[in-house]
Amino acid sequence: MQHTSSPPSHDLSGIIAATRAHLERLLPLLREEAERLATRQVDGLDQLLAEKLELLQALEQCEQARRAFMKTAGLDVDPQAMNDYLAARADDALRGEWQQVRALLQQLQTINQSNGLVIQRGLDQVGRQLAILRGESASAANVYDTRGQTRSSAGGREISRA
Repeated sequence: MQHTSSPPSHDLSGIIAATRAHLERLLPLLREEAERLATRQVDGLDQLLAEKLELLQALEQCEQARRAFMKTAGLDVDPQAMNDYLAARADDALRGEWQQVRALLQQLQTINQSNGLVIQRGLDQVGRQLAILRGESASAANVYDTRGQTRSSAGGREISRA
């Protein structure tokens, strides 16, 4: 569904350029996060995460602006509608910029998923170590008790109990 009067594409150009700039700043942060997670170097991780959060908030604002632009143009807000809009405008420079944004997003998603897996493996390892210290089977499944606390489904005795 196309509207007859669409907003000027320079607004969209600014939105896409800002998005790309934020993504390009986020990429080295995620790579540094990956390195710190791999080496278990937690010093400074909180500052890194604060910078990451700031960029993610800026990216969210850019996405809201892009969606508002698309709605004003009478278009859907999904990425395919964006591709269609840019193709119809025959603006190769802007379409190239959008493709770079999409490629950066894909790259960031891959790194972020990898970082998430490293974090999950670390949590699993700590959980197994805690289970051993509690006298439980290291492979026992964790469940929630009535107080909302996690506990192993396999009974066990804490090492600290006599």
